[in-house]
Amino acid sequence: MFLLAPILIVIITSFSADQFMQFPPSGWSLRWYVTFFEDERLMNGLLLSTGLALVTAAVAGTVGSMAAFALTRMKSRYGELIRSLHTAPLITPGVVTGLAMLIFFSTLGLRGSFLALVVGHVVLSIPFVVLIVVAGLQSFDKSIEEAAVSLGASRPVAFITVTIPAVKTSVISAAVFAFLNSFDEVVVTLFLPGPRTKTLPVAMFEYIQHNLDPLPAAISTVLIGIAMLVVFATARFGTIGRLMGQRV
Repeated sequence: MFLLAPILIVIITSFSADQFMQFPPSGWSLRWYVTFFEDERLMNGLLLSTGLALVTAAVAGTVGSMAAFALTRMKSRYGELIRSLHTAPLITPGVVTGLAMLIFFSTLGLRGSFLALVVGHVVLSIPFVVLIVVAGLQSFDKSIEEAAVSLGASRPVAFITVTIPAVKTSVISAAVFAFLNSFDEVVVTLFLPGPRTKTLPVAMFEYIQHNLDPLPAAISTVLIGIAMLVVFATARFGTIGRLMGQRV
């Protein structure tokens, strides 16, 4: 309840009929949801956030998974150092990372571009992908892949037909986590957007600075709903996938 209480308060407040944000509400209304869906700037932010999160999930999921595969098979004495470097974005404060990206992309003349947002979000999401996929690979019995090789399969074929299917749940989970991480990221994103590349969390943050009505609560509830939908859909997909595999 301690963890869920803030979420429940936000959801309840989003249905308030009051002009200013307060809890509990004195009346109930859907006016703030109507305001949200009729606001072109906020809807553009929602579309941008969704598209950015999808691209981030695809890129970070692919690159991070490849890095995880390489790290688990690396035999170099610098392996632990390289693994530690992959967690650097998790350790570095978001403000520092955002400032560094601001300087970098401003130097390249890319500040405010969609590419800058993609690169920034991919950098922030790759550590999560690496950690999740590495955990899946470490629980994978490599003798199964070796058995496929001993039966005549080449290393690439054994890797594609044996290893990847065995850890696909970890890869999908990592991609979903990358999507959610990008979808609600705000600290680093504040340093990167231009007039036409403001994500919904950034637009909401700017709105709160000048307004105290329940509209941000309605936006937050929509974000919560989208995140829950993605998680439930992924869980459902995994269940269906396992059932199909058992039938085959």
